[in-house]
Amino acid sequence: MQCANKQSQPATVAVATVEAEAFKHITEAALVQKWWPGKVLATLLTDNDFEATITTTFHGTRAFNVRWEDATYNTLLMVLPGAKDSTIVKWIAAPNTTPLPAALNAELQVYLNRLQQFLSNSANIYGYAITEGRMKDTVFIATKKAYPYYPTTNDYYTQIASLRAYAQQQQVPVTDSPMVHVFKDGNGQFTAMTALPIQYLIPETNTFFIKRMILGKNINGVVRGGEASVLDGLQQLERYKSNYNYTSPAIPYQSLIVNRLAVKDTTQWKTKLIYPVM
Repeated sequence: MQCANKQSQPATVAVATVEAEAFKHITEAALVQKWWPGKVLATLLTDNDFEATITTTFHGTRAFNVRWEDATYNTLLMVLPGAKDSTIVKWIAAPNTTPLPAALNAELQVYLNRLQQFLSNSANIYGYAITEGRMKDTVFIATKKAYPYYPTTNDYYTQIASLRAYAQQQQVPVTDSPMVHVFKDGNGQFTAMTALPIQYLIPETNTFFIKRMILGKNINGVVRGGEASVLDGLQQLERYKSNYNYTSPAIPYQSLIVNRLAVKDTTQWKTKLIYPVM
């Protein structure tokens, strides 16, 4: 006859993100609520008859007293280093405490499977899907202009129109969408650099100059929405770069997939954000 308290393997998953992000998603209530199926309170997680009271947090670990079938178990929800670009999460009995029954281990495994599925989609972490890719264009014709304010859509497209006219004059094919990078200088002014990827080198002028890129690695993603969404997306791209310890040989930039002058509804704007990394 089998014992009702039979043990099993502890609940364990490998999640496709770095330790810091996994830890945030087991400790910050607003993030826990995104994947936890029940209620998330200040010191309590509940789901139907399941109840876990938070007792302490330390060194990549959150301790819970789990109330289950009229008994209380001291448990640890732990974030541990995994293989490259992944993290191990375990929910186990605390050392020198009552072992967890097999059925409770199985229930904890279900919760960790939900966490694993949630974190497998980078959009759930960064707000939009970020992927790793390769640069495909190496030659760009560019121009830049300083503004006493953050440049507008009309400002971008005025610069882009001049680039298109120059590319047409030089009879060089444009190979992809126009690109924008905005930065603030020490005098409080904003400079908008716009560029077009072109098929081959053409002469530079006082207004137009050539930018080169190597066919290396990048991180990228497409955001929807207006300027605020783009700026947040750039911040998240920077966060991804930091999380995975990338360095960058070049600046991040926006690739304007949608013609913003023709599409007035900013919710329909699509912008690809690209960050060369190594």
